[in-house]
Amino acid sequence: MPASPSDIENFHLQIQRRLVESGEWEKLMNNFIAKVSESGWLDEMLQKGKNVAQDLDQLQFEAVQSALARDAHRNVPLPIRRELLNTIRQYLEKQFE
Repeated sequence: MPASPSDIENFHLQIQRRLVESGEWEKLMNNFIAKVSESGWLDEMLQKGKNVAQDLDQLQFEAVQSALARDAHRNVPLPIRRELLNTIRQYLEKQFE
């Protein structure tokens, strides 16, 4: 029997809680930020954010965030994305051995 959306959401929340409680989430985020900064992705997103903000008649955080979110996920360099996913996968394998 396939898992329900509710079961999947609960499982996701449990994983997030374990990552945060173990300190692994902070390590993942620090590593991710360092990698995207080195790659130039972070500077690119900052520049895009400035451009979006300048084009708005009235500055609204939600509008800038919405405009960046579309590109941000797609434009994370593939090697960085793969490394992050592998690190998460390894963590989960250790948790559920």
